[in-house]
Amino acid sequence: MNGQEYEMKMRMQREQYEALLRLLSQLPGKTELQNNYYYDTYGQYYRKQNVTLRVREKNGRLKGTVKRHLPGGYGSREEDFFVDSVPSMMLFEGTPVSLKGCLQTKRTTIVLSEAMLLMLDENVYLHARDYELELECPQSLLPQASGILLLLQKLLRLDRMQMPLSKSERFFRRLDALNQAKPML
Repeated sequence: MNGQEYEMKMRMQREQYEALLRLLSQLPGKTELQNNYYYDTYGQYYRKQNVTLRVREKNGRLKGTVKRHLPGGYGSREEDFFVDSVPSMMLFEGTPVSLKGCLQTKRTTIVLSEAMLLMLDENVYLHARDYELELECPQSLLPQASGILLLLQKLLRLDRMQMPLSKSERFFRRLDALNQAKPML
């Protein structure tokens, strides 16, 4: 998808994730695996500009995406580009960027309406695992999405609702932590 996308997310514990999967199992949905390969400069220039460069592999297909995160953390502007492989390096805006690693997501998508999707994600990256709930919709449906999240928050006894870090930001923070833990030779 190219264009503007609005998301509302909540992080969950494994038990909450599994309970929500059971609760929603009667609704039509599908589960897919996707690999997100993240790129940046050595000094993570694009991350610092709130830009994510990724190649996503899903159902045997590859798609490159430049994701420019909007202020406030609730949305992004996406532009897709063609890739036919997962390169170790590439040029973006004339600047060389390199592959920083992969985040694998097991995503269960449930269609709540023609314009609103609910996604349950189990993410594995850099020896870490986390779980999140994401509602994706147009800006006009953000109030309804917020109400759905509040209801799910109460049902599952989730912690106070807050906007979690994006997948890419969690990935890069984990990468930073691992790099800082490496002994200098």
